[in-house]
Amino acid sequence: MKFFKKMFSVSCLLLIVLSLVACGNSAQESAPIDEQAVYATARGVISVYDSIRPESYGQIEGFTEDELEQVTSMLSQQGLNITPEAFINGFTSYKAALEDLGQITDISELTGVSEKDGEITAHVTVTGSQNRPDGAPRTADIEILMSKSLKVNSAAFNVVQTTGEKLSHAGLNTLLGMGTTFTILILISIVIYLLSFVPKLLESGKKEKSPSAEAVDKTIDQIIAKEEVAQAETGSNDELIAVISAAIAAYESSATGKPVTPDTFIVRSLKKH
Repeated sequence: MKFFKKMFSVSCLLLIVLSLVACGNSAQESAPIDEQAVYATARGVISVYDSIRPESYGQIEGFTEDELEQVTSMLSQQGLNITPEAFINGFTSYKAALEDLGQITDISELTGVSEKDGEITAHVTVTGSQNRPDGAPRTADIEILMSKSLKVNSAAFNVVQTTGEKLSHAGLNTLLGMGTTFTILILISIVIYLLSFVPKLLESGKKEKSPSAEAVDKTIDQIIAKEEVAQAETGSNDELIAVISAAIAAYESSATGKPVTPDTFIVRSLKKH
């Protein structure tokens, strides 16, 4: 880490000193835009990122807040005032542009500079080592936002694409978006279809827990049979009691010479032998 910081400090110092030769003192808040100082600051930002070696990318991405503060403080001492957020966001944008842009081979003059609400927006075009599909060198527009005191608040590397590349990327994005949408709709349709089986599964579970229809029918048949037998036995006893009562009444009438009816006595019980 210390070795990297030292090497980083030395390389940044050399690059920024060369880029800020004509910069002089920072512009005052009330002074008009000093395009020469703005360009020197923008060139210094680009040179810092371009001086970082690929083997150090992972180390920079893993910087803690304290380490970022140390790096930006070191850059501030060398003449480049940049916030920690702007440094790491600008590095992320630079790294993403490398695949299409390649290493920076040339930095143009300012292609645009404007001021709004006390913030300066500077545009610089850089040329990379990679080529476009038509064979022309790849370029990128570097947009840097800074205060009037030249404190860098944002840096973005925007690779310039051809019309064909823009249409290709737009088509790919559209295809991915529509594909994702249709995939989700298909998954929703499958879920809705599977939900139709839930009531059947619940019904089958209830059937497994309740007695079968045959068992219920057998139980009902047994109850009906028992009731019929009981009713038959009750009817037979009533008929037998009536016959016995009539016989006893006839016997008493003949024995006593007086008419006797079955109503004059009561049969308490009847036992079969």
